[in-house]
Amino acid sequence: MPAIQAADSPIFFFPGVMVSNLTGSNTVTDRCTQARSNVQLWPPQASDLVAGRDCWYQSIRLNYTAGRFVNGTGVSVWPTPFATPPTAANASLAIWVAELQKLFPTYKYGENLFILGYDWRLDLNSMGSSSQLSQLAAAILSRSSASSRAIFMGHSLGALLAAQLLSLPDVRARVKGFISYAAPFGGTPAAILPRTSGELAALVPPELLTGVSFPIAGFEALVRGVTWNGVKGLASLAMMLPYSTAYANGTDPVVVRTASRSYRVSQMAGLLRDVGDTLLADTFNKTHTLDKLIANGPIPGVDVYCVYGSNISTVRQLVFNVTLSDKIAPLPSAYLYGRGDSVVPFDSLRLCDRLTTGTSKVRRVPGTSGKHLGIFIEPAVLAQTRGIIAALRRRI
Repeated sequence: MPAIQAADSPIFFFPGVMVSNLTGSNTVTDRCTQARSNVQLWPPQASDLVAGRDCWYQSIRLNYTAGRFVNGTGVSVWPTPFATPPTAANASLAIWVAELQKLFPTYKYGENLFILGYDWRLDLNSMGSSSQLSQLAAAILSRSSASSRAIFMGHSLGALLAAQLLSLPDVRARVKGFISYAAPFGGTPAAILPRTSGELAALVPPELLTGVSFPIAGFEALVRGVTWNGVKGLASLAMMLPYSTAYANGTDPVVVRTASRSYRVSQMAGLLRDVGDTLLADTFNKTHTLDKLIANGPIPGVDVYCVYGSNISTVRQLVFNVTLSDKIAPLPSAYLYGRGDSVVPFDSLRLCDRLTTGTSKVRRVPGTSGKHLGIFIEPAVLAQTRGIIAALRRRI
């Protein structure tokens, strides 16, 4: 298929969870030996994980005040500005830029092709009640027009953020199309593992943490311990826990079994409380609101396409041979599987369909091409993306 020519519709891409780099400063020392300015917090430095992890926890963790999650006292954290061309120091975003420019060689990053960095620690409500959402909206409005409406592309958590932005009338009026890749509109059991066991492998692209290594015995266990501590109070993880809307006929299935009890979908707040995350348990109804994104059906004036895997073995239930507590747990002793994209169950993925105007705009990707973390760069999906973008660019 020939490359798409001239770019009349700017493209904004929203990457998945933990892909945006985060930088921070702190004026309150507390667990840090000194005040710090413009320090890379994510991806973390190996030295932070080994010797400076208490300071890293202080910087990365969130507080809750006035109905929303915010940075800790004396701490400022911000994502890498999206308009800055990624460099080797910003490897996670650089990977996405390379793939997008292969797909659209006539687009130029920073002119009509953008990757939007955002603070993936926050839930959507906290983004909306802080300046995060308004800043993203302003950036989009300044780089689009009524005669040159934009195309949104979002992967995983990034697709959820894009859908939230499209709830804003001013933004929606400037967008002609939205391609959602592997969005967990109904949550996923994979979001449980970081909080119980410090395991991120299912959620984070492997290349993101290639620089986080240290030649010492037990380093993997150390990373899991740091992760488990670091994600305490992480609002976005609570937001992505499983939803009852993803299960037909009002069923309330068990998603976690332990040595002493089971946890159903309706008991996720109790699970958080049992693992010692009182903050997330107490604020659960404030963060766990993804079902609102699909409540009103198709997005007016925007052609929505849903692209996701459909028949890869995907965890539906985690089985632990211990009782979960406020201490890090071993990885599950067993898993029960269903269909999905290897990370998000099919029933959660297909909730995206409610935002479309029909099955012609749903692309269920068979086989390993639909695998969650790599779906966007799979050749079969790239071919479909070319066709979707071509159709959207013809749309007035």
